[in-house]
Amino acid sequence: MAARERRRSASRRRYATGAAAGILVATVAFAWMVTGGTFQFLQRNLYANFYDVQARALFQGHWAMPASTLTVEGIREGGRTYMYYGPVPALLRMPVLALTHRFDGRLTACSMLLGFVVALVFVATLGWRIRALLTDAPLGWPEATATAATLAVAGVGSVLFFLGSDAIIYHEAELWGAALALGAFDFTVGWLAAPRPRTLVWAGVFATLAILTRGSVGAGPVACLGLMGLAFGARWALGVGPTGAPRQGGRPQRWVVGVLDHLGLPEVASPGRWALGFLAAAAVPVALYMAINEVKFGTLVSLPLNKQVFTMVNRNRQITLADNGGSLFGLKFVPTALVQYLRPDALRFSPLFPFVAFPPPATVLGGVHYDTVDFASSITASMPVAGVLGVVGLAGVLTGRHGPIRALRLPVVGAAVGTVGVLAIAYIANRYLADMVPLLALLALTGLVRLRAAWAGWRRWRRWTAAVGLCVLAVFGVWVNVGLALLYQRALRPSVPIAMREGFVALQQRLHAELFGGPPPEVSEVRALGHPGPPGSLAIVGRCTALYQSNGSRWAAVERARSAGHVVLRVVFPDRGPGRPWPVLVNGTPGNGDYLVVDPLGPGRVRFGYWFQGYGQRWVYGPAVSIVPGRPYVLDAVFDPRLAQVTAHLDGSSVLLAGLVRPTGTLEVGRDAIGGPTLARFPGRLTQLPVATPLCDALAARLGHFGRGR
Repeated sequence: MAARERRRSASRRRYATGAAAGILVATVAFAWMVTGGTFQFLQRNLYANFYDVQARALFQGHWAMPASTLTVEGIREGGRTYMYYGPVPALLRMPVLALTHRFDGRLTACSMLLGFVVALVFVATLGWRIRALLTDAPLGWPEATATAATLAVAGVGSVLFFLGSDAIIYHEAELWGAALALGAFDFTVGWLAAPRPRTLVWAGVFATLAILTRGSVGAGPVACLGLMGLAFGARWALGVGPTGAPRQGGRPQRWVVGVLDHLGLPEVASPGRWALGFLAAAAVPVALYMAINEVKFGTLVSLPLNKQVFTMVNRNRQITLADNGGSLFGLKFVPTALVQYLRPDALRFSPLFPFVAFPPPATVLGGVHYDTVDFASSITASMPVAGVLGVVGLAGVLTGRHGPIRALRLPVVGAAVGTVGVLAIAYIANRYLADMVPLLALLALTGLVRLRAAWAGWRRWRRWTAAVGLCVLAVFGVWVNVGLALLYQRALRPSVPIAMREGFVALQQRLHAELFGGPPPEVSEVRALGHPGPPGSLAIVGRCTALYQSNGSRWAAVERARSAGHVVLRVVFPDRGPGRPWPVLVNGTPGNGDYLVVDPLGPGRVRFGYWFQGYGQRWVYGPAVSIVPGRPYVLDAVFDPRLAQVTAHLDGSSVLLAGLVRPTGTLEVGRDAIGGPTLARFPGRLTQLPVATPLCDALAARLGHFGRGR
């Protein structure tokens, strides 16, 4: 017994060493991605301060948030505005926010990095628990090395890495939801291996955290715990033993015996008590979820999407809700989502770096009306090694005859329940693949253990074929997820900083010229922007007045000259300034002006705002920004009439994004000469910096050399 325990302890140490090495590699890669390659974690981003503001609202004892923070995502109820996302990421911020305002709106990248590490740690511990459940074979260093590769691929070669492409609330919620659901399943499988009350408590805690982060994926572990409670309740009520044999005095029905036998649950001394424990572990998260929903929206489960600001301003959302009884969910959306998320051709190869791109939009089946069909790949195209191992694991779980592997059936069923939310919603997006990660992890890790068990009995050629095949799929998955993350982060997401987009397009074009030569692909010269071209295509307006890139549905700027409304300023904020807004850019005539301003909030804190006159006359504000008076900053500001867009980036961080309401005339810098709501002059120092379009000039020269582009 002592020798066996020593072997098990040695195996555990080797596994932990390999897992730690793989997690470290993946974490460094994710840190690079989530910070845009800068490793500066305290960056600002649009739609990234929701959890910070929610935490501060909870400090004050309520759930309501400022409408200006939530913008289109807010749901208005009873004169207040609420966020529909769960509170857990806000709760995690509270220890920091309780001490200082300095990091408000700047914690998202840090939170996502932590969530990524938590997810991989639970993938690692879940893998060990599944291995321990199914086999007691010793683990040598070759398998430890394979474990390191497995964890690295699980991190970099999966949708978890793609989520790092944008430090934004949508991706943060997905990442933490998946991570916490993995934690709940980890402790659930741990209980199956060694039933203990403490393990069940932790499973319930993480199920609660998961559903209070993201209800769809969190429903998976909650469903699993509830089903296990019902199974033990049925065993206790009918006096059924683990193999279907009746206990003393029991009169089990034959079909119940068959069902319980196929679940492979472990024998326990007091099934009635365990039934109550599991049911309580499932009921608590559901009760808390309903209570919070009731307080905010007056409903137990549903969201009043008809009261969401986005619904009020978006015609397509209104049509979708009207067509679906006021909800975005329905079984009629499942066929489209299943096909999209499972199809092996959900990928497109490109002549431009990273040489892989998203496929065309999903094909909508059944004539249903979708709210949004965004960029999306699939499990089979972007995570093929997990898909193959998942099929192997699923076959074992469904057909396995011995108790341990059958015990995984209810966790698999629960994890499958956690995917229903993203399958039944009128919305297609690549980030939704994250809700499938717990199911993929359970099945793929089971498949890996089965593959390892079969490995010893295979001939050498078969081993080499399997090893090479899995390695190729793993490398392909890493390439695809890194490529799609780079493409989305630097070209396709709505809030790409223009400097990042310009640098990425320049890299793409430089590599294409060096590798392939010839004219730049998908570049055209136009007098005016027309309908957006294929994703990634470029349009040169005029004589390099501006260079724009299409994502397939809209244009985004790559470079803009001063004549296109682009101004770069060196800004020095004053120590103290008057309370009225300070003018930065002013456009228009008296009574019909547009203003980009700095709004002072107090010592060391400002926010940027856009004011327009003549169309309802109101302010649009960006997030609060901490500044150091007297220190020079670079402000990149744009009034772009072609995109009807006002943007401002302070030292590369986005601080304002709004819609421009009128064409740009002559831009006044730092001076309000038309009698608007601002000071007459900016109280600090503004110095105009030169604005150039070197990339546009180079592309125009290449087109001229090879002939005009398309």
